[in-house]
Amino acid sequence: MDFHLKTLALDQVAAEKTDALIVLVATAPPAAPASNDALSSMITAARKSGDLADKAGKLLSMYRPPDMAAPRLVLASIGDGDPGSIRTAISAAIHAAKAANPKRMSIVFAQPVDAAGLRSAVITAADASYVYTTTKSKPEPRSIEQLSFGVADSAALRNAFAEARAGLARAA
Repeated sequence: MDFHLKTLALDQVAAEKTDALIVLVATAPPAAPASNDALSSMITAARKSGDLADKAGKLLSMYRPPDMAAPRLVLASIGDGDPGSIRTAISAAIHAAKAANPKRMSIVFAQPVDAAGLRSAVITAADASYVYTTTKSKPEPRSIEQLSFGVADSAALRNAFAEARAGLARAA
């Protein structure tokens, strides 16, 4: 699988060309300023209505959401954003999105993430997209060929991303 890291602001996510888009949403601080882009408006409305709970791993899936380039959108709550909560959310979101057999998938953090959170995200995404084929007579390969991670500042997290990918290469 091909992994990528890129700088992607929340207001740019709607234009992201991918088969499935997973947006990781942390519990919003009470004084967080609201943005008026399409995705921020969806997140705010989902939180306000109670459709996206704060508990890590809670999901809200949408098909062909308005003003979004991706045909499938999964909003995934990461609670307080610690690595364990990120693991829970990504595992649930990838399992939900895999049903559509996406070739390109993007995982975007709706808020800044630290190095430990990104490493957790990369490793969990690789594990969650794994498909066992060794002893199968008719193995079906992994459908996800490309996985992109969108963060607020990719330059600051480049080393953490490289470490996570190196760990995956050693494990393979």
